[in-house]
Amino acid sequence: MKHLQYLLISCVWMFVLSSCQKAFNTVVDLNIPHTPLITLNSSNGMSFDSVLLLVRGTKGISDTGYCPIIPNASVSLWEDGVEIRQLSYRPDREMYVNGFHNFISGKTYQLRVSAPGYADVVAEDKMPDAPKNCSYTLKRNARQMNLEQNAMMWYDELTLNFEDDGSQENYYSLRFAYQLLDLIEFGNDVFSFGLTVYSNDPDLEQEDSDPLNPQSGLFRSKVYFSDKNFNGKKKQLIIYLPNGNASPDPMPSTMVFYFAFENLSENAYKYERTNQLYWQSEGNPFSEPVQIHQNVKNGVGNFRLKYRLIDSLYN
Repeated sequence: MKHLQYLLISCVWMFVLSSCQKAFNTVVDLNIPHTPLITLNSSNGMSFDSVLLLVRGTKGISDTGYCPIIPNASVSLWEDGVEIRQLSYRPDREMYVNGFHNFISGKTYQLRVSAPGYADVVAEDKMPDAPKNCSYTLKRNARQMNLEQNAMMWYDELTLNFEDDGSQENYYSLRFAYQLLDLIEFGNDVFSFGLTVYSNDPDLEQEDSDPLNPQSGLFRSKVYFSDKNFNGKKKQLIIYLPNGNASPDPMPSTMVFYFAFENLSENAYKYERTNQLYWQSEGNPFSEPVQIHQNVKNGVGNFRLKYRLIDSLYN
């Protein structure tokens, strides 16, 4: 009798296991509905009097490949509610361009985009003011430091002075980079290499790029800060940047070093800062998720404005 019970129990388990195996081998085809939206990515870029606009469509969660380019969109630029320009599509760049337009501080600009099969979208931002009374001095080989466990290097000291506008909140950024002259001679005047710089100024927002020492004072890309601690006052900012030599020699003649000082709209600041934090947290299982800031109505993406001052160093 017991042998029959054991045989019956074994048969039942074999049936259950075989059923589970069949169930787990089943492929479920999920048909998740998706309404395509227009996605924008645009800024007034390297030259603050021009606009480059990337227009694409969104794709479903189960779709493969890249988001589709929309080459037949109608794109217009508006200033304080008045249309001022149509943007044309450049197939060689897969972008829409407007030529040149003088963006005026304090005015509100819109990008309005429509395309067949998509809902119309609008993105809006306000052009910020130019930094007031901006000046800088550069002291060569100001100090020797070993900041990244490398050999001792000479660092140059850049002192930036400007006056903050106390009538509004302001957001600023600094970027230091260099270009190779041979690339410029071949017509590549956009490609540049960012510099890691050092500062202990408390107003600068740390990147938290070094998990063991998040307050290290090292900045490996753009430096961001706001005027919350010096609203309406004069600000002096001291930055140390490597000159690339282990001894106080002249800069290499094959390089052009420059810095860009920007006054960002609040929207541009939120987009760039969240975008920076998003990529810094990529692949880190312990970081909090970062939602990149958007300002496109009925769509996805961001249109942002900034006032930029660019100057070369070591002329």
